[in-house]
Amino acid sequence: MAPSRRMHLSAVLVLVAAAVAGTVATAVSTSDRRTATAAPGAPAADAAPGVVDVHLDDCGSAWVPGPAGGQEITLHNTDFRAGEVRVVGVGAGNGRKVFAELEPFGPGSTVTLHVRLAAGDYALQCLFEEHAPVTGPARTVTGDAPGVRGVRPLPQDKLVRATLRYTAWVRRQLPALERQTRALSAAVAAGDVAAAKRWWLTAHAGYERLGAAYDAFGDLDGVINGLPAGLHRGVRDPGFTGFHRVELALWHPASTSAAERRRQAAALAEAVGDLRKELASAQLAPLTFSIRAHEIAENLLRPVLTGQADLGSHSDLATVAAGLEGTRVVLDLVRRQLRGRYPHLRRLLGEVERAHRVVSRLARGPLGHRAVDDWPLARRQHVDALVAGLAERLAPVASVLEPRRVT
Repeated sequence: MAPSRRMHLSAVLVLVAAAVAGTVATAVSTSDRRTATAAPGAPAADAAPGVVDVHLDDCGSAWVPGPAGGQEITLHNTDFRAGEVRVVGVGAGNGRKVFAELEPFGPGSTVTLHVRLAAGDYALQCLFEEHAPVTGPARTVTGDAPGVRGVRPLPQDKLVRATLRYTAWVRRQLPALERQTRALSAAVAAGDVAAAKRWWLTAHAGYERLGAAYDAFGDLDGVINGLPAGLHRGVRDPGFTGFHRVELALWHPASTSAAERRRQAAALAEAVGDLRKELASAQLAPLTFSIRAHEIAENLLRPVLTGQADLGSHSDLATVAAGLEGTRVVLDLVRRQLRGRYPHLRRLLGEVERAHRVVSRLARGPLGHRAVDDWPLARRQHVDALVAGLAERLAPVASVLEPRRVT
């Protein structure tokens, strides 16, 4: 996934997570904590009214929160370093929980942070590049208004083991996927279109089951499962390759010569083989893994359930079912990390399971062979609502699983 997309997702998750489960988003690596020496006091004489300065020696001692409820904190980074600012809990109950996050925060920047805080003790915490965290003085919030839920930071080493298990699971799926794509290529070479379609459906569902959303596997993901949207020449662009290029060639044979059909199918099999070899000696990053569940669901909403990913096979329901199965695999691997961090975890797991059963049943029926635009309106709304609801509830999973500095 491109860095720009990750930054955008972080900003979105702060809003979505607060709405869904009162959680927050994005983080940095582990380091050592030290407490700021500055004592509580009034803003510096040259500070703008209402603006809280933060820097390495004083993390927001001028911050004075309002009563419980919505807080608006305008922060100004007076340091020459880039970093991150958090609102953290202090004392009993909320200690060390993160309630809001601003990241990245460049030198000289002024940004307003919005967060709802219930009664309790809080502080600002600054995490500047290459320096230990600095925690400002504690501030007490009083009142009866509710606030967002805090998140206990998850250190990176707690997520590494789950990431390794996920990488191993993906590796175990790839030999079968490679065999399927090579069988697909052989059927295309033999001119057996019916067999080629069957192999395509099997292999594509297998690939989607891996959670291959938003460039999870780097550049190879675009080669294997890219879409023509955004390409200069659309479906005729040389950069359009992979499953969907072969799909177009199989379900719309007039669009592609026999020689080009053979070339595209062979290239797909080779790309899957390259992915297997690449992952044999590489690991997925914990940050990439932490957003898998949410990104799979988001990818199912768009482009799959909009019909944009259908180049003729009308297998969108099978794709959704495979993606939900991939989501279930990810959640199973991080149950321990989510306990105590994500509220109503059992309910979420049950909703994923029920959605998978519903969509799998529909995929096996007549609807599983029809274009999204041809589905009955009520059925389309039902499937959209199932997946959209899961995407909303999975957003905090990505947030709470993001590795954070804790010491």
